[in-house]
Parts: sequence; structure tokens; C-alpha cells
Amino acid sequence: MGFFLICGLGYLYFCRRSGRRKT
Repeated sequence: MGFFLICGLGYLYFCRRSGRRKT
């Protein structure tokens, strides 16, 4: 579950930080 949480949070954080685009 750790990897899943890290991957999910990391992805969301990166997506939000990279730009505000909703595809």
C-alpha cells in the first residue's frame, strides 16, 4: 500500500505542480 500511496500522491502533486490542466 505504501507504493500505491506514494505513487498516487506523487502523481497528483506533480500534476498540480506541473500545471493546472485537467485531461
